[in-house]
Amino acid sequence: MRPPTAGKRRGLSLMEVLVALAIFLFSLVAINQLLNFGSDRALDARHYQRATFLCQSKLAELATGITSLQSQSDSAFKDGDVDWNWSATCNQDATAQGLWRVQVTVWRDTEYGQKIAVTLSKMLIDPGVRGSTFDQPPQGAVQSGSSSAGGGN
Repeated sequence: MRPPTAGKRRGLSLMEVLVALAIFLFSLVAINQLLNFGSDRALDARHYQRATFLCQSKLAELATGITSLQSQSDSAFKDGDVDWNWSATCNQDATAQGLWRVQVTVWRDTEYGQKIAVTLSKMLIDPGVRGSTFDQPPQGAVQSGSSSAGGGN
């Protein structure tokens, strides 16, 4: 019987097939882990985006007077955001009357036990001091206006 020559090899040995299959399976597991990690990070990014939006929304409510300008803790959002909570710290600034330092924190606990939290701070003018465009002028107030038509030569 003759030993096979290197040039006349017809197929792969069982050992080569098993090694190739093992490499393929390890790479498949690694790719699956990377996909899971990437989808978890995408979900975290979506949570942080939602928290930032809710935080900006709550700051706007405080600035316009929809929500009273006072410190509040552990308040739940209403409507569709029942998983989210918020708190506000409102301190009147000592240097200017009607100026407030407001800090709003929005958070939620994820299903993995991780806490997603966003905090925004802003200086606000008290809506009661600022007034609004719907305020009526006092009786007997003279409204002045000037109009100029024309042109010069």
